[in-house]
Amino acid sequence: MEIETARELLCFSSDGAYYAVDFLDIVEICIHIRLQFVPRQPEHFCGVFYYKGMIVPVVRLGGRREEMPDGNATVLVVKGKPDLFGILLPGSPWMESVEEKHLAKDHSGAVIPERWAAKGIYWKHDRMICLLDIDRSKEMLSADVRI
Repeated sequence: MEIETARELLCFSSDGAYYAVDFLDIVEICIHIRLQFVPRQPEHFCGVFYYKGMIVPVVRLGGRREEMPDGNATVLVVKGKPDLFGILLPGSPWMESVEEKHLAKDHSGAVIPERWAAKGIYWKHDRMICLLDIDRSKEMLSADVRI
């Protein structure tokens, strides 16, 4: 009998789709953040904020720039090699524990936003959850903006 190891994910939704970040990639969830706008950046770039003496760029999975929060953003700070970056959270995140049996074999219908990479797709509670590959996504996002 094999012992399955659960994987802890932080989940959130954006534009009606569900996404997750591996708990090991998370640095902190920062609330009530005022983002500083940076001109001439791509649509997915939200701005920057100061985090423990560092300037951290913040990107979004979906939505439009007009939907930016005014001084009350929730930002998920993640470990992107070599530097940190932030993901704008549009709502309240939740923790989910997944196992190998939840891993989807068929990825059709999975919503993976442009410029983001996925490590895997999980089915849990009748939801398809896209596990983001933070390192590969940072490389893809860096093609448009220096983060």
